[in-house]
Amino acid sequence: MADEELVKIIYKGVDFWNSYREKNPQAEPDLAGVDLEGKKLMGINLVGAKLKNANLDGAFLRDAELFNADLSGASLVKANLKNANISGSKFREADLSEALGLEVEAHDVDMSRSDLYDATFYRANLENAKFTGADLSEAIFRDSDLRFADLRGADVNNTLLSGVDLRGAELEGVDLDQANIDDTEFDES
Repeated sequence: MADEELVKIIYKGVDFWNSYREKNPQAEPDLAGVDLEGKKLMGINLVGAKLKNANLDGAFLRDAELFNADLSGASLVKANLKNANISGSKFREADLSEALGLEVEAHDVDMSRSDLYDATFYRANLENAKFTGADLSEAIFRDSDLRFADLRGADVNNTLLSGVDLRGAELEGVDLDQANIDDTEFDES
């Protein structure tokens, strides 16, 4: 359950929130279940935040710092994550369908069993990312780094993997015949 005082601060806007974070840099704010649907959160500092089951549908998270945040079960449908840093974060069983991840920094992110239907990742760093059992159908990964990513059991039906580096990736149970692979790098066999 979200800390109600923190919810009040975040509803005041990014400047108020980031000021709070500057004064409390070690805090790991509990914003579980918070409703931030459609909010403009450009440049917000949510490092280490607990955002389990939060509603971030349509949120504008451009340049946001979500490093090591926990967004398990959160909804980020149509969220804009351009230039966001979500590295080390947990998005287990989250809904990121139609999310936009342009130039996102997302190494070591855990998106296991998440819904990324029709999501777009362009020039994204997804090295060591976990997509185990995730729905990546209709998603677009273009010019992105997925080296050493774990895609075991992921659904890649009609997924575009163009200019993607998949060297060292775990692909067990992934039917790449269902994906559109163009200029994608794999390990040499």
